[in-house]
Amino acid sequence: MGIMLEVGHVFGKACWLGIRGSFLCLVSAIVVSFVKNLVWFYSGRRGVFDGVVEGLYQHWKHREVVKVITMQRTFTQVIYTAKSLEAESGGILVSVEKLSKGHAIILYRGKNYRRPQKFHSENLLTKREALQRSILMQRIGSLKFFAHQRRQAITNMRSELEQLQKSEERNGI
Repeated sequence: MGIMLEVGHVFGKACWLGIRGSFLCLVSAIVVSFVKNLVWFYSGRRGVFDGVVEGLYQHWKHREVVKVITMQRTFTQVIYTAKSLEAESGGILVSVEKLSKGHAIILYRGKNYRRPQKFHSENLLTKREALQRSILMQRIGSLKFFAHQRRQAITNMRSELEQLQKSEERNGI
């Protein structure tokens, strides 16, 4: 469950969201620019933490659009990641797309973008805390799966016991 940032540059002539106001023009410029200009920023399985947001700010120095590729499996996790990236970075969420290897979150920095004075957000986790959180979430997920398997086994055993009791009643009478 890693997050990779793929950074592209939207060309300045008539492809900004504010100049033409055309969403299609912005998306077509994104597709063209990502084919030409691929830069990767890999952050691992930790999710959104202060290093990811700082990486966004660093890439927004010279580029206007960032494409975040996340390997999260469920769409609700992807939407949560997209909303938290939008809120923490101050960018505009353009789209969330399904890819063959995950999901792509496209963020636009805005027309009147200024770099923040302080990169570190107060309410984001550090890299170490984010790793501990992801390990804890993985443990919780595996425990839930194990509990679900045990419940299924118990219900199967109960149904088999009921069937055996019914067959014994039929044979015994």
